[in-house]
Amino acid sequence: MFAARIVARAAPRFASRTLTASSRITIASTSRQVQARLQVPSTVSKYFSTSRPRFDASAQELAAKLENELSLENEGSEGVATLSEENVKSFLEGHDWELVDVEGESGVKLTRKYDDETIEVQFTVADFPPQYGEEDEMDEALLDEEDLDGQSGGANSKAAVAQGRTSGGNIKVGQNDNVAPGDRDELRDAEDENAGSQQPFPASVTVNIRRQGKQGVLRFELVAEDGEFSVQAITPLTDAEAAAAEQSGYTGAEKSWNGPPFQQLDEELQSFFENYLSERGIDSALALIVPDYIDVKEQKEYLGWLKKVRDFVD
Repeated sequence: MFAARIVARAAPRFASRTLTASSRITIASTSRQVQARLQVPSTVSKYFSTSRPRFDASAQELAAKLENELSLENEGSEGVATLSEENVKSFLEGHDWELVDVEGESGVKLTRKYDDETIEVQFTVADFPPQYGEEDEMDEALLDEEDLDGQSGGANSKAAVAQGRTSGGNIKVGQNDNVAPGDRDELRDAEDENAGSQQPFPASVTVNIRRQGKQGVLRFELVAEDGEFSVQAITPLTDAEAAAAEQSGYTGAEKSWNGPPFQQLDEELQSFFENYLSERGIDSALALIVPDYIDVKEQKEYLGWLKKVRDFVD
């Protein structure tokens, strides 16, 4: 394109030097050649304008940061299965649940057969807490401050304090006053037990039970937390209502009455419902695995999100 510009600029000067009264035909021929050459830059410029590299500094910085985040995430998980991943794998191998997990979708399904019933469990990665991991760090910092505040003299002095507090909030006094709190055996054992373990968080779970030859769905709204399910509501739905509830993101059919609060039912009736669910595999093993799978799913979707955004801005 640069050479074409030189030719175009030099052509008029060349034509003026060779202009005479007897060379009008030559000039006309030269003019046509010059016009043809002048048309070249527009074509070349148009071609290069569609494939020019990006020089947007903000886009380059963002792409580099996304790539760095992606590398860190991959390095941290490469070849190493997390505790959540191991729990999920063990559960799926030891139970007859069929997993339905579509990449890019937040919802997860587990399905199984029981006699003439089809049981479908639904939960979503949206229940993954955004502040996950921050609360523990904050609690540790607060405990450190409390320990420092409590060591103000007397039995609370450095020479007399051994790590820990009594149930009443008083500092425990022991013989190992010269041992740093973090180096004490009982604390190390507790930390080892909790290393790699996931702090539990509540997860909403919807269970839909369908029976062959019967219309409608019996829906249970549950919360999985600390290895237990707590029933929130039990609602019989028509097939149309169940389909509408699923399309709305497993939040339920707004026009349907969800039934009485479960805790207001007769205690014996509550127990029968809980046994009914447990017999169908809605038990403590499943309640434990739901938060684990949400953890695994969230990480997988996060990696996919990083890749897609990086590829777009890069």
